[in-house]
Amino acid sequence: MDMTGFIGGYGFSLFFPIILKDSLQFSEELSFILAAPPVIFAVLVGGTFAWLADKTHLRGPYVFVQEIISIAGFCMIGFLHRPVPRFIGKLFGIPALDIPCLHVNLPLFGEYSSP
Repeated sequence: MDMTGFIGGYGFSLFFPIILKDSLQFSEELSFILAAPPVIFAVLVGGTFAWLADKTHLRGPYVFVQEIISIAGFCMIGFLHRPVPRFIGKLFGIPALDIPCLHVNLPLFGEYSSP
């Protein structure tokens, strides 16, 4: 069950430098440098959502918001043609798939029992 959540984040993160190089026409060096900011942003978003979910004892609304933001990011990547908006789509797309945000999503995989 966990693999369904982890595969998307790992695949997207690992292949993003290739996407930047081939699809968005960045150089190889720049594509590796530009692969880091979305992951750093994902850590910040994931920590914030996890903290808020803990404080409010709600998981569903935060997961829903993350997924809506992620869908918007993937639509930006898939349907826009210029490199900068597609890169911004990566910033929005990765937080719901990356590992830090899965800490909020793990309860949905049956690893949490609420009192």
